[in-house]
Amino acid sequence: IDETSSVYEAFYNKYYDGWSEAFQQYKDEMKNVSNIVGRVEKQTDGYSPSKDKLFSCFEKTPLSKVKVVIWTENPYSLDRSYANIYKEIKNNYKDFQVPRDNNIHKLAEQGILIIYGSMCHAYHNPKAYQNLWFRFTNIVIEILNEKVHNCIHLLWGKNCQKLADNINSREVYTSS
Repeated sequence: IDETSSVYEAFYNKYYDGWSEAFQQYKDEMKNVSNIVGRVEKQTDGYSPSKDKLFSCFEKTPLSKVKVVIWTENPYSLDRSYANIYKEIKNNYKDFQVPRDNNIHKLAEQGILIIYGSMCHAYHNPKAYQNLWFRFTNIVIEILNEKVHNCIHLLWGKNCQKLADNINSREVYTSS
């Protein structure tokens, strides 16, 4: 996977435990998402994170291990939110082990999937990709609704809060 790869290729050329199988039925829709993101990519001169890291949230959290999903606005917002994430989780779950080095993989290993309402952003125009990933996020929600029972969803930010209506979980929490 390199920068000339499409979003579709970036996703389907890697294996994500449980996720790859679940996404098989959505290939046509993923091509559409890929085409839309590709058009905007040409207009914005690229985005971050790089394509080889675009779907890294699925690498460390197999579908069968998901317990909590934290939805946040954009990849760049998470960097600013580490301290808040750990503080909130520690306050609510006393036995949770807070990683001291802000290593997100330690969260993933505990069944916490951190995913973005927009999987990428352009530095000079952070909202350029904001609504382009809507279908992708709904596919993820459909998969979670079907495969993961009793999953807790934390929706951080106004745009992520719009996802609440599609989530079939008894525990959905929202926060700005």
